[in-house]
Amino acid sequence: MSKSTTTEKWKAVFSEHMEGAIERWREEQTDFFEGSQCQSEIEKLMLAELLFCPFGYFLGGPHKIHEIYGPGQEEDIEKVSLQNHVVIAPQHEIGPYQADFAIFIRDFSNDLMRIVVECDGHDFHEKTKEQAQRDKKRDRYIQAAGFRVFRFTGSEIFRDVAGCVSELDDFGADWIEKSIPCFSSARHTQEESRAR
Repeated sequence: MSKSTTTEKWKAVFSEHMEGAIERWREEQTDFFEGSQCQSEIEKLMLAELLFCPFGYFLGGPHKIHEIYGPGQEEDIEKVSLQNHVVIAPQHEIGPYQADFAIFIRDFSNDLMRIVVECDGHDFHEKTKEQAQRDKKRDRYIQAAGFRVFRFTGSEIFRDVAGCVSELDDFGADWIEKSIPCFSSARHTQEESRAR
């Protein structure tokens, strides 16, 4: 068999397997969204964008598809994040509260960053003083539990969900860069140069 024939055969087999894997993933995600734990359309929109966010992992090509876990699986998240680096947990319970999304990002030194993303629809958030106070109290509790909280309004999400997720990606990238000594020292040197 010639080299070009072997290459063509390899490409065909690879393509067939990839198409099958993509179709299985698409079916799983469609089932997930249809029976979604997401409680609103803005949460579904946010999750669709979060799935393809690299969170600071500059891998080139298509980004890793992140695992999704439901509430009450904290011990599994610790184990799975060792393999997948990023775990997205919709409707994650944190004490008496339920976060729209908890995102767990493992860096190169094996530390775990915990992020909460809240998708604030106008009817339930900051419409009244009581709602604003409830959200602030909730944020304080979640931050004390070791999470960084990001809140986005429904308008922000509908207008520019990619921009919202880009903020999370930038935060993740900065945090991961700090775990890599060569990036961390290069950044420190650049900041010192700018300060002079």
